Amino acid sequence: MVLILYLMDQILEDTLLYSDIDIPVVALKKTSYKMGLLEIKLKPGTKTQIPFRILKTLSEKGDVKPDIDEIMNLTTLNKIQWKEEKSSELVKIEEGFYLKTKLFFEILKERIKEGDEKAEIIFRKAKILISDIVRRRISKIVRLAVANPRPSRELMEKMTREEKIFYTKICAEIDFWTNGLVNFTLGEKHE
Repeated sequence: MVLILYLMDQILEDTLLYSDIDIPVVALKKTSYKMGLLEIKLKPGTKTQIPFRILKTLSEKGDVKPDIDEIMNLTTLNKIQWKEEKSSELVKIEEGFYLKTKLFFEILKERIKEGDEKAEIIFRKAKILISDIVRRRISKIVRLAVANPRPSRELMEKMTREEKIFYTKICAEIDFWTNGLVNFTLGEKHE
């Protein structure tokens, strides 16, 4: 749990990108929290989803813990990897995919430190899957940007927040260099 709290601190310090992503949790004790005017009450064992920004506070108090089985699992990673492999187009994945996968790996690392051999096997398999998923998705996004360096809202509908940032930056770089090289060869000033 300490690693998860550290991870949350690092992400929240760096960006608010994930603040509204819902994370599956299990209540460990009777607790309540407020979201605006709404008060949520939880009983021990209750499974629900809470915004990432609230997870840190409730985890530190020992009120909830992330539900690893609902956050991410090998079956989900296998399905995504298979779809990415079979499709030449970018496959839509859920918002918060990378955050949930990171939490999944952090929980597995904790379990491995505690001597859980099954967690170690899952970690190794999941690491191969996520590496393949990321490589395939990045490759497809780069191809989209090269084909048309003007960001497309339609294309971004299939991307996660992180991928949208990457895509728009890659589009800008490709556009900059394309215009720069064309202008250079024509003897014109680069804008």
